[in-house]
Amino acid sequence: MKLHTTLKSALLAAIVAVLTGCTPEIRDQSSAEIQQQISVKSLPDSPNRILTAPDLNVQQFRMAFYGYNTVSYLLAAIKDDQSSGLNYQLQFDAKYGIVGSRYIRHYDMAKMQNGVVIPTTQLRHDALSCQMYGDMVNGCLFRDRANVAISLEQLQSGRQSGLTLILSSADKNYETLDLPAQYIDGFLIAVQNK
Repeated sequence: MKLHTTLKSALLAAIVAVLTGCTPEIRDQSSAEIQQQISVKSLPDSPNRILTAPDLNVQQFRMAFYGYNTVSYLLAAIKDDQSSGLNYQLQFDAKYGIVGSRYIRHYDMAKMQNGVVIPTTQLRHDALSCQMYGDMVNGCLFRDRANVAISLEQLQSGRQSGLTLILSSADKNYETLDLPAQYIDGFLIAVQNK
């Protein structure tokens, strides 16, 4: 019986290893591979287009209250075809569980490693679901979507060493978002060529 359980566990581990090996991690991809994944969409009721890089993710496990806090984020450029102008931004989508309303997050800013603080533009805040835990406390799952304006100069400086931004409120730091150098480089090359 123990042998059967051990073989079953080993087989499942091998399947997981093969499946994870087949899906390349965005952070490990080359600049050329990132370039191939840049999507271009027209904005509704506008001559402008938005170019987006693939999603990056960061997550933190919590024992209770919906398991993981996750943030999906990506670089985007809004291209004004009439003026040939570009506006760069980091877009993020955060999901997190909390206890009580006083712990609702306020993604007010992003702090860069060089000390620059960039205010966020809040797009949406939603309560996805709430429930009681152990008949004692109420926990809710929230979703926040926001943008951080990033200058071309900041992106250019990140082409060699990458960029790190910390999502924060006025008094608390939340997630650290890492933009690898090859991710930024591939994005900028693709945006300049489209």
